[in-house]
Amino acid sequence: YYATDTIARLDDIAFSLITYHSSFTGGAHPNNRQTAINFSLKNGEALCLSDVLLPHGETVLEGMILDWLQEKASDFGLFEGYSSVVTDKFGKAGLAQQDDAWYFSQSGLVVFFNPYDITPHAAGVVKLEFTYDTLDGILQPDYFPSVTPNQGSGSVAAGMVDELSEELYGSFSTVEYVE
Repeated sequence: YYATDTIARLDDIAFSLITYHSSFTGGAHPNNRQTAINFSLKNGEALCLSDVLLPHGETVLEGMILDWLQEKASDFGLFEGYSSVVTDKFGKAGLAQQDDAWYFSQSGLVVFFNPYDITPHAAGVVKLEFTYDTLDGILQPDYFPSVTPNQGSGSVAAGMVDELSEELYGSFSTVEYVE
């Protein structure tokens, strides 16, 4: 078993952490799963996807996801009925419960599907990134980074971290072997 944690975004607005889990107990391949957690650094609250989208954006995001998947379908082979999984996770009714299959990156909003959600295991985690410039009118203005990605990593929330170097961004692994 191992887990890798990656800080995807940390600034004065939001903190996004991705955890990738892998365990092997025998069989054809390991069991892999990615989860994410997002916090507002304005109030310290955990965020659901519905918290960060404008009302119009809640209805548009599902269509953006379906369009992207249809465009890329030949790259990884979508399961029949994948659109119902997308609707369950990212349709208007599912957004208030959607707290672990999306995150903010330095350049946009990422939604993802784990192996066997909509694709075979061989496809791995399917990640769809929508850049901040494509999210105008969809994402609440408060969640756009205060510094654009090509201007640097942005500022750090006051009181959260005393000093943050560029080295903090990246991955941290914890490996545990159990006999």
